[in-house]
Amino acid sequence: MLKKNTFAVCVPLTGENSEVLLGEIDAALAAKPDFLEWRRDYYTEEDAAQEQAVLARLAACEAGVIFTFRSAAEGGVRSCSDEERLAAIRRCVDAKAADYIDIELEGDPEFTAAVKALLSKEDCGLLLSHHNFERTYTMAEIVEILRRMEAAGADVLKLAMLPINKEDLRREITAVQNYSLASDKPIVMIAMGELGKITRIAPDILGGSLSYAVVKNSTAPGQLSIAEIRHARRALGVEA
Repeated sequence: MLKKNTFAVCVPLTGENSEVLLGEIDAALAAKPDFLEWRRDYYTEEDAAQEQAVLARLAACEAGVIFTFRSAAEGGVRSCSDEERLAAIRRCVDAKAADYIDIELEGDPEFTAAVKALLSKEDCGLLLSHHNFERTYTMAEIVEILRRMEAAGADVLKLAMLPINKEDLRREITAVQNYSLASDKPIVMIAMGELGKITRIAPDILGGSLSYAVVKNSTAPGQLSIAEIRHARRALGVEA
């Protein structure tokens, strides 16, 4: 499980069908990540048996698993109803295929409550996320978003923003570091794009923990490969 201020790396899986996805799982595991993230919004195959095969493979794999059916409003690749998303989450939880379910902080309250009800009886954590692909919030706004996530019962808090300049980057890092001092929750703090790569390399030094890294397909601007992240961490002296 994710721990506060402890580095972990996660590889997103974006296959559109089970054949591609199972190949992605094998390729990702060869890089020895701590977590895999199934971006379920990329998956369009309708064969229920094939989906169950994927869930069984994830349930048996040696890495942790984050299940994300991202809404189109926050970067999902297709528009889906909350009913479809909830049904997919239920199948994942029933298969015990994930350690965390990632949903959006700003989602419909009924959808959020339904997901929380599913997880309340399972050994599966809630990761609440918020994304802004256009700007970085003020320090007060960042703190308020993280506070709302924690108040909503999140086990992990995830905030991703786009810095336009170094001042934006410093503001995000400072706000997250300060919040982390008073919270025991792991935080996934991402500054997207070229300018924010330091938050992907050393999140554990900056108030965060998890970094998303590429093996095949990127799911966000600025993502690095696992090899690039590990090389950079060694160069910085934060990883042996």
